[in-house]
Amino acid sequence: MLEEVARQSHPRLGQGVAVYQLGKELTGDLANVMAEHSEIFGRDHEHSLLMEQWRTVLEGESEYVLIKGEPGMGKTSLLFNAVKELVAGGEAQLMLLSCEPYYRESPFRPLINFFERRVFEGKRLTPAERFQRLQEFVGGVLEEGDEEAVPLLAALVSNTGDDEVLVSTNRSSKQVREKTLALLVTLMERFSARKPLVLAVEDLHWADPSTRDLIESLLAYDPSTPILGLFTARPEFEPAWANLPDVIEINLNKLPARIAAEVVREQAGDDRLAPEVVQQIIDHAGGIPLYIEQLTRSLLESRQLGAQGEEITIPSTLKASLAARIDHLGPAKPLLQLCSVLGFEFSYELLRAVCEDSKEKLLRQVLGSIVNAGLIYQKGAFPEATFKFKHRLIMEVASQSLLRRTRQRLHQVIADKLESQFPEIGQTRPTQVAHHFSRAGNAPKAIEYWVGAAQLFQARFANQEAMAQVQRGLASLKDVQDPEQRNQFEITLQNLMGMIRLATRGYTNPEVRVAFERALELSDKVEQSPALFKMIVGLWMYYLIRGEYDRALELSDQLLRLAEAIDEAPEQLQANYCAGYSRYYRGDIPGTLEYFQRALDYIDSDADFSRQTPSRDDTRPHLLCMYALALWFHGDPEGADSAMQKSLAMARDHGQPYGLAWVLFFSTWLQRMRGKREQAATHAGEMIDICQERGFSFFVPLGMFFRASALEDPQERVEAMQQAFAIVLAAGARSGSGYLRALVVGELIGLGELDKAEDLARENAGYIEAQGEWLYGSENLRLQALLAYRKDGDAGRAACVLLQAIEQAREVHNLPFALSCALNLHALPGHEGQALQLLDEVLACYAGEDTSEDYQQALAIVNEATKRGLLARRVSL
Repeated sequence: MLEEVARQSHPRLGQGVAVYQLGKELTGDLANVMAEHSEIFGRDHEHSLLMEQWRTVLEGESEYVLIKGEPGMGKTSLLFNAVKELVAGGEAQLMLLSCEPYYRESPFRPLINFFERRVFEGKRLTPAERFQRLQEFVGGVLEEGDEEAVPLLAALVSNTGDDEVLVSTNRSSKQVREKTLALLVTLMERFSARKPLVLAVEDLHWADPSTRDLIESLLAYDPSTPILGLFTARPEFEPAWANLPDVIEINLNKLPARIAAEVVREQAGDDRLAPEVVQQIIDHAGGIPLYIEQLTRSLLESRQLGAQGEEITIPSTLKASLAARIDHLGPAKPLLQLCSVLGFEFSYELLRAVCEDSKEKLLRQVLGSIVNAGLIYQKGAFPEATFKFKHRLIMEVASQSLLRRTRQRLHQVIADKLESQFPEIGQTRPTQVAHHFSRAGNAPKAIEYWVGAAQLFQARFANQEAMAQVQRGLASLKDVQDPEQRNQFEITLQNLMGMIRLATRGYTNPEVRVAFERALELSDKVEQSPALFKMIVGLWMYYLIRGEYDRALELSDQLLRLAEAIDEAPEQLQANYCAGYSRYYRGDIPGTLEYFQRALDYIDSDADFSRQTPSRDDTRPHLLCMYALALWFHGDPEGADSAMQKSLAMARDHGQPYGLAWVLFFSTWLQRMRGKREQAATHAGEMIDICQERGFSFFVPLGMFFRASALEDPQERVEAMQQAFAIVLAAGARSGSGYLRALVVGELIGLGELDKAEDLARENAGYIEAQGEWLYGSENLRLQALLAYRKDGDAGRAACVLLQAIEQAREVHNLPFALSCALNLHALPGHEGQALQLLDEVLACYAGEDTSEDYQQALAIVNEATKRGLLARRVSL
């Protein structure tokens, strides 16, 4: 398993310490552990407890240990010594994940680093080579394989291929994230099936939200999986899973004086220290293992060993002790300071690039002296070596010992090298480059990379991490001097914020509006904004779904002007679709059809019809679907059926699950308006299944509403409809609610709950009036007429309201609802003749026969009246 490749000196272990290279099976992980030679003292009980947990794992049960303690208490030493004992003997395999503070907002970064070591062996490979390595890895681990595994992992370890993953898996970005979590847990399970797995996670308090979600998913997995999870964290980290039965917590306390003395003597080695010196070290260190170790080393390096009874100068704090040790490096100190700016862990390749004028032999010698001083560890042989600070406090003290201006200059040099010589880091780890540009005081470049990080994370549905990058960018705007550049940055950032809020909180969340409105306001201050069209579409979605149709109409007019200027098929189609849809609920069916028909002129283009929307939906199935509804209202049922079928076929054939859910929802709506409850419920059920499987939560309560409307028991039916409708309204979705509320009113009338029905109908009338949702105004008037007749039996009064409803329906070209009102008028005593004339007039406006219940009933009544000579001829509208 281990191959000796070199020998080097070590400050405590002496000369000729072997440096090992591992076989491919464990390359990178055990090598990391073997490079760190920390001994542990006074932790025998804790170490035994870890070994006891391991014995349980060997019996086939998963166990997890959370090791907590303040900095310097020996968490990592306890962890790594346990890992060495477990893994080096060959009875376990290791998966090591290290969390970093400036990666705490980079999703799955510890996992990505693991794959970089395990699969790519730290090499700079081409995308094709990386993909091939992933295929080999997945084939070797999953055996039978999972067709989604490779594209999911490719998206995880790279900033390319995310859209391809969404297409190839037919999943929303949210579900891609969920599938990725499930895949990572499966990989761990498959690892453990071959040989029990030790999952070691350092500094879990710095883990990004996605990595924390992974740990939670693993803890919820089958407890019979042979995995030992060892996690280190600071005391303030208190996860909800800490109280689970298969999790134990170890809190590391300060070392007692007896053990502290052993640490001092071990560090001193052959240098015998006077008892007084040992006692002074113990008193100053306060039982903190790292302080004891570093203080002893500082005294040894300064040769302040102290004669009998002689006072010695001891640094008063741990940081002061570390600073003294760094000063003792002499000529090697500047290199350690540079390393501290590079980061907690860094590659020799990057260090060599930054030190381009240095002689390589000298650079390696100086690095060796720092390694020998025990301040950093070396992993691997040159030139592939990587280095890691022994403790984060050492890095912090070394960095703080630099003058601020010098530290800034070094950050700028590092950022420039990363950008020019390591572009793949900027693509896959943009936060690392942003960090250096930010610390260099270069706000514009930092914002560029924070924007890139936000876009990368948002594409993977790591929205919490994406939002953190947006907020970092917004906080840095004040440091951008050029006003036009500052405005352009804020437009981009606000647009990103709007898209992220849209994805996480829905179309109707006020924060979506605030972000997009701010971006739109700023867009007037710059000559051109590539994201302007998409931002306005996002705002338009917000206002339309909230039922604020006047504002939606204003925005659609703005989109039409922009589309003319851009003159590309996707923007033209989207703008005309928005203009038509904005008129739909207002009852302007002719205007709706006019703009939809203009949009259809662009539908056969080969362009990308998802690029122009913040939600990345292909608008074409939506367009055909809404066109079908408008045709149905206008009296063209055959055209409506044709358009709806084309819409369904496009969504299915193009593998667009969200588009399919949309089409199924409005197909459900259409079937319900036609009186076909069972068909509506069937479509609603399919839509709900898709939404729940794919993670599209918006349509689920709407589907539940229509499915509930087909329940047999009237009381159960109305209660289920009311519950679902309440969820819809709570989400802020109001478009079309005039019809949904009317359906509930109808059910209440059927149950005889007339007072409740009257109150709800009155509320609905207020909503329709306030929002201008005139498409469904006639339906509410029809129900109010029925209520009036049921309550007082006044057919004349009911007829007046129905005539008003028919007039309103015909004004907005809503022929089906005009028919429904005329049918109710025909059922009123003494109004049959007037109703027959109206039914005949409305039917004459249809371009073809409809399959709806109302149409068939009206046609039967008119035909019978014609046979009986009650109607002489059909009259056109």
